[in-house]
Amino acid sequence: MSTVTDISGLVAMEAQAPAPAPVTETPVVDKPTVDVGSDLPKAPPADKVEAKADETKPEAAKVDDKGAVSTKPQVLAQSVHEALKAFMGENPTAEGKAKLQEINKAVGQLYKQVAEAREDSANVREISTAAQELSTTVEATDQLLYNSHDSASAKELIQNIWDDVNANSTPQAYEGFCSAAIERLKESHPEAYYKNVIAPVYQDSLQQTGMVDAVRGLINAFNAGDQRAMRTVISNIAKHVEEIRGLGEKHKTESATAKLTADKTQAAEAYRTERMAVCDKTMNEQLGGAFKPILNSTTLGQQPHEAQLAVAREIRSNALKAMNADKTYVKLINDAFNSRNTVEVERLYRTKMSHVKDKAVQDAISRLYPNGLEKRAAVAPKGTYADFKEGRFLMVKSKPADLDMARKNAGTLSIAGRGYRKDGSAVCWRRN
Repeated sequence: MSTVTDISGLVAMEAQAPAPAPVTETPVVDKPTVDVGSDLPKAPPADKVEAKADETKPEAAKVDDKGAVSTKPQVLAQSVHEALKAFMGENPTAEGKAKLQEINKAVGQLYKQVAEAREDSANVREISTAAQELSTTVEATDQLLYNSHDSASAKELIQNIWDDVNANSTPQAYEGFCSAAIERLKESHPEAYYKNVIAPVYQDSLQQTGMVDAVRGLINAFNAGDQRAMRTVISNIAKHVEEIRGLGEKHKTESATAKLTADKTQAAEAYRTERMAVCDKTMNEQLGGAFKPILNSTTLGQQPHEAQLAVAREIRSNALKAMNADKTYVKLINDAFNSRNTVEVERLYRTKMSHVKDKAVQDAISRLYPNGLEKRAAVAPKGTYADFKEGRFLMVKSKPADLDMARKNAGTLSIAGRGYRKDGSAVCWRRN
């Protein structure tokens, strides 16, 4: 006789939690519908079921004329649930319960796959809609191109191209497009090129320049036998032709001159940019040299790096204002730039900077610290010192933890075994 398995707990759980069909066709995967204890579908609270009776009413499994069961996910889920309930009524063994849990997990996977499939379907629809809109726009543009034999369609197409180029590029792009299109027309359809491009322009030119009236006057003079008038008209036509030829040559010359000027301007700007980089380095060196004594002798050298940078920016601004205010200096250095006299540019800049640096520093300190800066204590700490190219450093037993790594070349000095503490004192922990 086989052992009877106690399933009362499982039956009680089932009696408390009958599982209805999902509210919508897409199951909510993020919130599990399976109870952790029994692995059975769990019903919503009673008040929720009553509030949405129409939405949550299970849909019975439907069978069509040929005996096939409906394949809607919610119908299949309800059918599985009914089958599980029937199975529970047969007092399943422990192995049966395990099978029941396996089936419930499979149903959960089914819900997840359905949700993912519907999400993917929504993404595909969105992409398809965007692609359809793009396709419609392209087709409309293509149709304008294909109907370009109609002047209205051609004008609309050209206007669209013009608007698009101006919105996303420069008019030069439109000019390049038109030139290429006309050149292609000339190569592939020379008759259409003459008829649609050359002839209209030539006809308009004859009318605008008075050539039509001149020829008409020549014919009238010939018919009247007036040779003097004929000579006058022919002479005027010859002068006009010479004027046209001169205009053409003038246009060529002006174009070449404009290009040469543009090239020179570009080259001059490149030269100025290159030289100004060198001049900026000179400025930083000279202003830094003038600022250093104040950092070393006052409490400003012990303040945060941001405070020191604020003073440095003010010093630089003062120096530039002083240089630009000197009209003679500005003219001389501009002449040196224009003649590309590199030696003179650097000499003028260095000389002028040496004249304005000290006042630039003092004016910056006076404005930012009107009450002055407190002097640092001049008493040096006792101990052994070592001399390096940067100055005299106090020997310490080991690398201090309060090194000011924001100072210039702090990393390089640290590798060499020396550096500056945040109070400004110079220390070293190796002799090398």
